Amino acid sequence: MDEGFGVRSPNRPGVAAAVCGVLALGLSWIPFVDYTSLVLGTIAIVFGIVGVRRANADPGASRTLAVVGITSGIAGFAIAAIVLLLIYALVLTINVTAGSPT
Repeated sequence: MDEGFGVRSPNRPGVAAAVCGVLALGLSWIPFVDYTSLVLGTIAIVFGIVGVRRANADPGASRTLAVVGITSGIAGFAIAAIVLLLIYALVLTINVTAGSPT
């Protein structure tokens, strides 16, 4: 009897990457909460890389969630950074406009 047939070993770093990446992507659109997306996106990228390396070393480990974590972590980080830069530019523009005599 083949006990290993159909049984895949868990890729916990890949699962952690997917969870952190999806959270980062979801929170990246919310102003002033998107700071957490920068951290979660970075964690997702690191765990995703670890998960892909584990999947390459262990043929039974799945690579799918690790790749999902990397891509959603990158997207969440990028969106959060863009939103933060837009908010910063808006605040800076308001401060310059309010400070100038008209």
